[in-house]
Amino acid sequence: PGDALDALESVLSLDPKQWDAYRSIESIHFAEGDTEGAIAVIRRELEVTEGTAERGAVRLRLAQLLALEAGNVAGALDQLEEARAEGAVAEGVLEFLDDLRGHLDTVSERYVELVTALHREAGELDPVIAVYQWAAGMSEDPEARSGWFDRIYKVRTEDQDNDRGAYAVTKIMVQMEPGRAELRERLFFHAEAANEEPDLADYLTSLVERDDVDEALRVVLRGDLARLLQERLERPEDAATHWEALRGEADAADAARAALVGIYRDLERWGPYAEVLREDAENRLDEPVAAREALLEAARVLTDPLERLEDAAAVYRQIVDLVPDDEEVLDRFEELLLRLESAEDLEGLLRHRIDVAADPEIRGEIRLRLAGVLLDGTERLAEGVIELQGILSEQAGHEGAMVQLEALLGVEGLEEDLLREVGQT
Repeated sequence: PGDALDALESVLSLDPKQWDAYRSIESIHFAEGDTEGAIAVIRRELEVTEGTAERGAVRLRLAQLLALEAGNVAGALDQLEEARAEGAVAEGVLEFLDDLRGHLDTVSERYVELVTALHREAGELDPVIAVYQWAAGMSEDPEARSGWFDRIYKVRTEDQDNDRGAYAVTKIMVQMEPGRAELRERLFFHAEAANEEPDLADYLTSLVERDDVDEALRVVLRGDLARLLQERLERPEDAATHWEALRGEADAADAARAALVGIYRDLERWGPYAEVLREDAENRLDEPVAAREALLEAARVLTDPLERLEDAAAVYRQIVDLVPDDEEVLDRFEELLLRLESAEDLEGLLRHRIDVAADPEIRGEIRLRLAGVLLDGTERLAEGVIELQGILSEQAGHEGAMVQLEALLGVEGLEEDLLREVGQT
């Protein structure tokens, strides 16, 4: 090899552009395990090479030796960056750089920038994503890893307009940082655009069931899942399951009850519907109008179609406590008590109505109905007469009261004192 090297050097001394001589010298050094000698020869060749394409090819050979044999990745990148600056990127550079990843123990930002820039210049975006995926996989720092996935996301959205790909990478990012609200918003956006909402429901379910998720975040995720099932996927039964789980969560209870009211109404699940309405009203007593409407609707469905009249009566009592003089409520409650044939409760309601009635004519009508309850039998006839007398004291000659009194005169066995009292009245 020594004689051969001397002979080849003699050739180069006469003609420094004898390319075959350089290749031969390089091969001899390489065969002898003299990597530095081979590198030095290529550098000499580069100094006298003039053509752009030719310089690019020499720099590639030099880079390969530097990186793969000498372990000098930085030096190899120097050569390829200079080749790019000279406009002399040789064929095979991208293949070399892609293969080089298998020899790197850490992520080199210079390497990433160079290889992705060259792939972009070649109009190749999928290999760019592959580089970022490799970098994310190599990164031990969570923040750095998230940054690489964010670069993938930008390629998917800004360069490819690929909602399906953007959705896929966002799923990974949410898996890493489920607490980032902007990532979850991004996830919903791309899932809808890519028709991936059924998959999103499964994915959110897996997040909700994760043991390491903070409880406050679990509430948020479950709410997102419930809304997706209800509003986008039209799976009300599944949505109700999650909303029910949120009824006891302070931060989500109002939204849960509002959603369940709509779901149970649409599904005609009247029992749970009435239950949620009552609970909603009890939590909104500082909003009397809203509470009244919720309770009134609960009482309506408990009455019909559920025919749970006693439960309906309990709800009406709640409403009367809330709005004591609401005529619509009082009318409905009175109708219900008549159906229940609950004379004691009916009497109590009628006396309440008398107390809150401002109009003498309305009060007279109510007292007449109360008298009818009291006169239905023989035990409380005197009390009934007192009510009729009260009506006549406010409205002399009241026809209904007079008719009732006249009917009493015909009752057999009426006590003499009471008969006299009726007659005098």
